[in-house]
Amino acid sequence: MPEKTARGGITACEPPFLRELENLGVRVREEIYTFDNAEKISIFQRVRQVRKTAAKFRRILRSESFDLLHINTSFETKSILRDAFSLVWLKRAGAKIFLKFHGSDLELLEKANFALSFLIRRLVKNADGIGLLSSEEKRGFVNFGFAKEKFFVVKNALTIFPQESFPPVENFSAEKPFRLIFVSRLISTKGLLETVRAVSILRTEGFDVVLDVLGDGETRAAAQSSAESLQIGEFVNFHGHVGEKKVQEFYRKSDLLVFPTFHIEGFPMVIFNALQFGLPVVTTRIRAAADYLKEGENALFCEAKNPASVAEKITELINNKDLRDRMKANNRALAGEFTAEKIAPEYLEIYRKIIG
Repeated sequence: MPEKTARGGITACEPPFLRELENLGVRVREEIYTFDNAEKISIFQRVRQVRKTAAKFRRILRSESFDLLHINTSFETKSILRDAFSLVWLKRAGAKIFLKFHGSDLELLEKANFALSFLIRRLVKNADGIGLLSSEEKRGFVNFGFAKEKFFVVKNALTIFPQESFPPVENFSAEKPFRLIFVSRLISTKGLLETVRAVSILRTEGFDVVLDVLGDGETRAAAQSSAESLQIGEFVNFHGHVGEKKVQEFYRKSDLLVFPTFHIEGFPMVIFNALQFGLPVVTTRIRAAADYLKEGENALFCEAKNPASVAEKITELINNKDLRDRMKANNRALAGEFTAEKIAPEYLEIYRKIIG
């Protein structure tokens, strides 16, 4: 696991999953594998950190009886370097190794230099099983030549909040602003700038829309500047990073989630968390969203890097209350498929195949 202070989907989706494994009779030991380095550290410090962690894991695996080591990681350059080194040490400890990639940069399979390509092949060879969050990612690895039997499409666990625990929220009215919500780490590939420009298009066309942006990061300043230059600053609210309870309040008060990402997503938690609040979704047809969301039933798919396409899909939902209501019911039902109680048995089946 990453450190508890690390932001991102892993620290949200893995704890309920681990608790459910224990409920099913699995003995689980949790250890920190990925460190949240608040300050930049040198390459030598990072190497020492990786070596020390790998040695600690090997001691644990040798001193106690474990069937499987499940490592939460990702498929990008820094993680590949760390994991390829670590697995060389860990393979000798006896337990089977399962890597769960929380996102993967498939372009590395084609564009990596000789050294990185060698490490990728060693990494896949030393892993006994690899969990991927979408069928698109599995196709990428298989098409590159890796054996499909080593890869499994897996889900993340959602923490489902009972609807009766929420106070009622007033329904959308034509007399009130249509509230859009964007939740993410604010980096350029998540589509925030495109969302801000889409809001400008909508307001120019006479739609009374307001955008709430939850999250922080390098793109925030550019997005705020864009909103001001487009003269929509008063209609785009930047709230920064907010706690989970506050995020739930925003979900409940919103009419629509906008997330036109072109990031190397695996299972974008923001989308699947929004489902249980009955939010219709405008997003790109990418990774897990393409696997589980149906056009016109759960979401409308827009084009990446295209504010006009984003605005067009939002317009369609504003103008079609029946469509919004259908998505609301469908999305609440779909969210129930991603509870820890539903997915933990699926992982157990995968673990048993790997252990043999």
